[in-house]
Amino acid sequence: MKYYRNCDILFCDIDNIHEVSKCFRKIYEISDEPLNFNSMIAYQPLVEASGYLVMISKILKSVNQVVETMMNRKLNVLIHCSDGWDRTAQMCALA
Repeated sequence: MKYYRNCDILFCDIDNIHEVSKCFRKIYEISDEPLNFNSMIAYQPLVEASGYLVMISKILKSVNQVVETMMNRKLNVLIHCSDGWDRTAQMCALA
């Protein structure tokens, strides 16, 4: 890419803010119902179906990449939203 010379551009694959909020809402609703905690057999599929674990994993992996780039590689990091307002999609480690 001619506009990002000397940079690593990484796509973090984090869904938009509406999808992140939806996953959070689902996990909150699960925790709001006491009967969901009667057994792991009932609880675990609900958590997996919420998408929360996948979403939080993507976010934490992205955070880890940023911290590793800054702390170990001693490089600057730019977090860029793909459409300008609601999605963290790229990070550019500047040399």
